[in-house]
Amino acid sequence: MKLTFVLGTRPEIIKLAPLIKKTTSRNSTIVFTSQHYDFDMSLRFIKELGIRKPDHTMKLTKIQNTTSDRATQTGEIIIKLAKIISSLDTDTIIVQGDTNTVLAAAITSIKCGIPISHVEAGLRSYDWRMPEEHNRIAVDHISELLFAPTVKNKKILEKENVHGDIFVTGNTSIDAVEENIYLSEKKSTIKVDGDDGRRKRPAHEVAARQGISSAGWGVTSHPIHRTSLADLGKNPVPFETDSALGEIAVLFHTPGSFLILATYRIP
Repeated sequence: MKLTFVLGTRPEIIKLAPLIKKTTSRNSTIVFTSQHYDFDMSLRFIKELGIRKPDHTMKLTKIQNTTSDRATQTGEIIIKLAKIISSLDTDTIIVQGDTNTVLAAAITSIKCGIPISHVEAGLRSYDWRMPEEHNRIAVDHISELLFAPTVKNKKILEKENVHGDIFVTGNTSIDAVEENIYLSEKKSTIKVDGDDGRRKRPAHEVAARQGISSAGWGVTSHPIHRTSLADLGKNPVPFETDSALGEIAVLFHTPGSFLILATYRIP
C-alpha cells in the first residue's frame, strides 16, 4: 500500500510524526502545504522530530486578516494539491486534525477519487463558531477510514452515521510524547526570569526548583496568553526556551497536578 501524508501546521507535524516514521520514501509521500509558513512553527519541527524532508512543499499566499482568508487559503491548497496528487500513485491520503489543510486535502482527495484517512476523528466541541468544528465534521463525513482516539469518539461518529470504517487507535500525541520525551529533556534548555546573565538550565532542573519531579510533567504546545493563565488562577514563571516548543513559554502548576509547559507567541 502506498500512502500520502498531507500536513501543513505544527500540530499535524507532531501528531503524524509517529506514523510517518513507520514508513519510507518507497511506500509513502509527504506533502507540506505551508499553512504554517514560519520556520519555527513548521519545518523546524520536521527537522527536530527526525522526519524526512517533504517530497512536495507549497508556497501559499499569506493571509491578509480578512473574513475570506479561510476560504481563499483552503481553495488555494485544493488547487495546488490537485496538481500534486494527480501525479501520484497512492492508495489513500492521510490527514490529522481539523485545519484548513485537512479540509482542503479531504475535498481534493474525494474529487480525485482517492480515499481519505482521518487521524483524530470524532472530536467535537459542539461550538459552531469554531472554524475547526466545521472542518472536522466535514472531513469525518468524507473519510473512508476514521481513526478515533477513544471509544467515546467512535460513538460520536456512529451516532452521526458516518459512512467510513471506524477504528479506535488511541491518540498519536501520546506516541509523539513517548518517542521524544528523552530527546526533549536532553536538548531543551530554559532561561528563567531573574537569572543573572544568559544562563540556560535543563527543563528538569527548573521543575525540581518548583518542587515537582519530571515524572509528573504534562505538556501543551498550543499557544496560550497571559490573560488566560490569570483567568485560570495560575502563577506562571516566565522563561525563554531554545527548543522547538516555542519562542516564549511559561511554567506553572497547581497543587497535586501536572507541571504544565505552555508556549505563546509575542505579537
